[in-house]
Amino acid sequence: MVGIMEQELRLLILEDVAAEAELLVRQLKTAGLRCAWRRVETEAAFQEALRELQPDLIISDFSLPRYDGSAALALAVREAPETPFIFVSGTIGEERAIDVLKQGAVDYVLKNNLARLAPAVTRALEEAASKRARRKAEERIARLTRVLQMLSGINAAVVRIRDRTQLFEEACRIAHDVGGYAAAFVAIIDPPTRIARPVAWTGPGAEQRDAVRFQLEGVETDETVTGRALRTGEAVVRNNIRSADVSPAYRECLTSLQLASVAALPLLVDNTPVGAFTVAATESDAVGEEELRMLQEVASNLSFALQYSHKEDAVRFLSYFDRLTGLAKRTLFCERLARVLARQAGKNAEVVVVVLDIQRLGVINDSFGRYVGDLVVQFVADGLKNHFGGGESLAHLDGGTFAAMIVGSESYEDAVRLLVEEGSLRIRSARTGIRYLGSPGEPLADRDGFVDTGDIVELRGARYHFVGRRGGIINVGGLKVHPEEVEAVINGHPQVQMSVVRTRKNAITGALVVADVVLRTAPDSAETGRVAELEREILQRCRDALSRHKVPAAIRFVRFLGVAGTGKVVRQHA
Repeated sequence: MVGIMEQELRLLILEDVAAEAELLVRQLKTAGLRCAWRRVETEAAFQEALRELQPDLIISDFSLPRYDGSAALALAVREAPETPFIFVSGTIGEERAIDVLKQGAVDYVLKNNLARLAPAVTRALEEAASKRARRKAEERIARLTRVLQMLSGINAAVVRIRDRTQLFEEACRIAHDVGGYAAAFVAIIDPPTRIARPVAWTGPGAEQRDAVRFQLEGVETDETVTGRALRTGEAVVRNNIRSADVSPAYRECLTSLQLASVAALPLLVDNTPVGAFTVAATESDAVGEEELRMLQEVASNLSFALQYSHKEDAVRFLSYFDRLTGLAKRTLFCERLARVLARQAGKNAEVVVVVLDIQRLGVINDSFGRYVGDLVVQFVADGLKNHFGGGESLAHLDGGTFAAMIVGSESYEDAVRLLVEEGSLRIRSARTGIRYLGSPGEPLADRDGFVDTGDIVELRGARYHFVGRRGGIINVGGLKVHPEEVEAVINGHPQVQMSVVRTRKNAITGALVVADVVLRTAPDSAETGRVAELEREILQRCRDALSRHKVPAAIRFVRFLGVAGTGKVVRQHA
């Protein structure tokens, strides 16, 4: 009652006599009701006032010269069914009064008893407010029921559907068909560009989804509801888009789609926004607290599915691909090779598999740490990818071992061929260079097409191992020493960081093997005993692993070694 007295009543009076209309208003004001009123007396004016004034109450005479109270009641019931309609007349009879009450009027008051007018108006307004509240409660219950059914449907989809895009499309369809939302879409962030684009959309605007994007970097303010949810990681609701703090273009776009309320829920993986689930309704104030909690549960379930999908993808990736290089593991490479062989069956083309190995990768790991060894492996993998135009024909088998498929060669002669002649590696390939650019000298390849690499290899078991370069061999009394072999033994000592083996002239043998060694932790000048002990340990290690003529005649401990611009250690021979 207090609320009705405080609010200003929008009153529409259908009366042909102005003085009587003023009398009615005075009666209401005397009772404490504040009124903003308009008097009309024709059908056209009555219809116009219904649209413009949107009255809280209609008071009408029953008999008018140019209109009829019953016709006005029928029009009001049709156009404004929630607006109370009261007849105030001096000519209405009891039977007619009963008929108009049945037709939708809430009360009638005789003009000779206007003392009843204020109580009748108050009661009508209270009943109308009660009906509106009851209707809103019923609508809210019905809406929450639909959202609950939507939640149940999406939960079932999360369990049933493994494909990410199909799940999002089904979630949007359920939100539209079951949840009753006018539109629903899911936007996912592209990590490299930090731009989110819709991947599923149902309802108005779906035909324009390819043109929609949400920029997350370099944007000072969030001009869209979805953009704000993506940037903040929090749910964002705007129940009246006309007055929301969004850009004019965004407001105009939603208005053109007849959308009035928007709610965006972030999709989180490890508490990081990776996307957003957005729903929109045509009516204002559509999303209440209870509904928002259900929508947040929907978003949580979609986030769980997304996180599970990411982890499943990671497990699948690690099952078939090497984490360090991104290349196929042995199993996947063999599957790819089997498919290629099946496709090439009966054709003249050959399929060649080349296996490459990084020599002394273990020494690199022991000398410089596993991190440096991983960088070497990655560097080789990147070089192979560049050479073979991607990783589809490559594999990282294990450690420093790689494999490559060469498909489509007419014969083995066009593929890579290796030949070991007198311990020297020779190679032939369609990609082998003829001669150095700008050099008029002899061709690099012999008449059979093989190029001498200058690398010295040894057959150990079923595999050839690189042991050094021909130009770096040390001749000790007619016996050959490969510096790399000696360095590998020295670098295996836990206290050695790196070393270089070089030659020193000798009058008897022609040359001696000497080594410069860099320790991981240099002893103090006072620890002369420790230095001598390390020298004895390194020499003993060499005696145990090498032939006598390969053991260094002297070891010198230095703080650093000279490194050329190519990254190779400089070997200076005395």
